[in-house]
Amino acid sequence: MMDETERWLWGQRVFCANPACLLHVTAGSPGVQGSGQWASVDGVLYDRHPIGDHGGALYCSGCRGRLMAEPAAALC
Repeated sequence: MMDETERWLWGQRVFCANPACLLHVTAGSPGVQGSGQWASVDGVLYDRHPIGDHGGALYCSGCRGRLMAEPAAALC
């Protein structure tokens, strides 16, 4: 079992925190270059951002957009 610090560190290693996403890869994965807030996967450049304003798990732009839209749709 991981504590919160280990979970945060792992979340920084994987490009997208969504395990179902094709971008749930690390910088050392085959076909992946980059680190930090961007990665080139098979020649396509992607960025990533946290959901909240204060950090947290990082998601690619596609997953982040879908996850941010879900709570808004639940309010309708």
